[in-house]
Amino acid sequence: MPTPITFHIYQGGQLVRSETLAQDVIKIGKLDSSHLKLEDDGVSRMHSVIEVSPGGEVFIIDLGSASGTIVNGQRISKVQLQTGDQLQFGNTVVAVEVGEAGEQDDADDQRAYDAQQDYQQQYAAPQQPAAAAPRKATLVGGQMGANPFGAPAAAAPAGFAAAEPAYAAAEPQYAAPQYGGHEDYHQEHGQHGSDEELEGMDNVVYQLIPQTPPVNPADVDSGESAVEVVILWGELSILHVEHMSPPRSFFVGEATDAKGKPATDFLIGSESLGTDRLPVVVESGSTCAVVIPPGAVGDVSIGNQVISLDDLAAQGQLQPSSALAGARQYPLPPGATARVMYRGFTFVVKPVSAARAIGVGQANRVDWKGYIWTFASMGLHVGLLLLFYFLPPRSASLSLDLLNADSRLVKYLIEPPETVEEETPEWLQENKQEDDEGGKGKRHKDEEGQMGKKDEKKTKNKFGIEGPPDNQDPHMAREEAKEMAANAGIIGVLKASVGAWNSPTSPYGRDSALGNDAMSALGALMGDQVGSNFGFGGLGLRGTGRGGGGTGEGTIGLGNIGTIGHGAGGGTGSGYGSGAGGFRGRDAKVPRIRSGQADVHGSLSKEVIRRVIGRHINEVRFCYEQELNSRPDLQGRVAVKFIISPTGAVQTAAVDKSDMGNAKVEQCIAQAVRRWTFPAPEGGGIVVVTYPFVLAQTGG
Repeated sequence: MPTPITFHIYQGGQLVRSETLAQDVIKIGKLDSSHLKLEDDGVSRMHSVIEVSPGGEVFIIDLGSASGTIVNGQRISKVQLQTGDQLQFGNTVVAVEVGEAGEQDDADDQRAYDAQQDYQQQYAAPQQPAAAAPRKATLVGGQMGANPFGAPAAAAPAGFAAAEPAYAAAEPQYAAPQYGGHEDYHQEHGQHGSDEELEGMDNVVYQLIPQTPPVNPADVDSGESAVEVVILWGELSILHVEHMSPPRSFFVGEATDAKGKPATDFLIGSESLGTDRLPVVVESGSTCAVVIPPGAVGDVSIGNQVISLDDLAAQGQLQPSSALAGARQYPLPPGATARVMYRGFTFVVKPVSAARAIGVGQANRVDWKGYIWTFASMGLHVGLLLLFYFLPPRSASLSLDLLNADSRLVKYLIEPPETVEEETPEWLQENKQEDDEGGKGKRHKDEEGQMGKKDEKKTKNKFGIEGPPDNQDPHMAREEAKEMAANAGIIGVLKASVGAWNSPTSPYGRDSALGNDAMSALGALMGDQVGSNFGFGGLGLRGTGRGGGGTGEGTIGLGNIGTIGHGAGGGTGSGYGSGAGGFRGRDAKVPRIRSGQADVHGSLSKEVIRRVIGRHINEVRFCYEQELNSRPDLQGRVAVKFIISPTGAVQTAAVDKSDMGNAKVEQCIAQAVRRWTFPAPEGGGIVVVTYPFVLAQTGG
């Protein structure tokens, strides 16, 4: 069973209550979860803890409280408790009894009263403690100065004198603080030390024990210089750490500039410093100097030698500082550490090496050797990308074999639209027999001239020679016969003028003119109706001559058959017929691609090659249609010679023979053939093919 412990709690010299606890760990503080809860402003939330060892030994451990844990007038970090010990937590005093609890009777009350009387007699008159020997600052250390950021300390309870600072009784000795922790408590009730080790626990120094080899400074430091400034409250509480590279001045305080921005590097109230801007480090030539305000104490450590600031002043090594009135400064040599204590603050300044920048290697220099392979890899990949960009695509990649010929969408995209033939009107169908041939007229000989009369207006009338419609021998009259008829008598004129008056004449004509028209008229060679028209008396379409520009004698027309004819028939005759004529219907003209006899040398059959070409025939049609828009009369035969590789791809393709006379169509077809893929020849080898394409238009 754990050893019971009885606590008699006093506040203001009066017994408040007594509690008995029997457990291995007893937490003391202001938290509700504390086993011994103390209502005191000077008590921390987790102030201290009491541990009971298996052997019945009782230890109290301070948990880093602000006011500390005082046992029998001494501030401790860890100490063994015995019956009669008096503990102080803030303004609360606790008397401890270790062991079995006695009967709660008048004897217990008497012992409590006696303990209270002893307590008052011991602390009623202030006693000045003897000057303690200087010691190193530890976790508990000497008495700290008041917290400049906290509320004023509460007055000491009656019977207690305020403890004087340790450095008031003797010359201070400053050493680097060594930080540690409460090893027993944080290791969950580990084994305690021996009795010899537990004696004088207030002088135990806690420090961190390195578990790995030290880091090589060359791995973390650079060659650049820097200054480290550490600001502490008292000797243990670190407020700020600053590394300045390159070295520069460092100020603390609450001063601001003209724009209202802070003019200091760290904010400390002026009521604590006595000034709104206190220099800690200033630049001094190529190095830096620590500033010593008036009234400050401290020392400078160089190696194992420690020199106080007063000794430096006596040696004349301190210089007046222009940064603060009445202050002095000391230039720090390499390896020196200055410690200045002023108004409860400790400023530690020392020159150091600047830390190496993370991820760069060094602050101002890049190790390019480490990037050689990176740049080489980048160059290789860029070269490959450029090679892919400028490499021409394979002909097989442009083939249409990837398109499924059975897909209705693909057929819709690559097949020409269906041609719808227009119906011929009935009135044209009735006259179709008459318009099959447009006449059989032949050009008249001699220089061509425009048919018509000079004194007539420009119209759309055509010439006419009067005569019966069924006349099988139409002919013109000679010009001399016409003149003779004009000089003959009235009867002669009537006889001779039949079909000859006011009609075209020819030097090779007959005595009289006889045609197939209802009337005679000197009009144009072509027109809408018989009548007079402007011209020069010729027998052709243009010019000023008297003939038609051909070889005929006594004929009118534009063909080669020696008869007279005119009109605008839609037939296939070479002249101009005497029918009424009409408009020729528009017939659809769809490009037609026919295949000739292929010449194949290799292990692929002609049928296989024909089927593959049949799947790609629309590519050939596309090449033909492109040029057909600009040249409607384009047609001909193109023979392409190509070589099929053992894999089935076309290695080369070129035009072998062509009578089209159009290089664009020929080269387009050859390029299309290069993209085609055929079945692989059996047994390997190549296949040489010469394939003709006949390009023509269908429709009338």
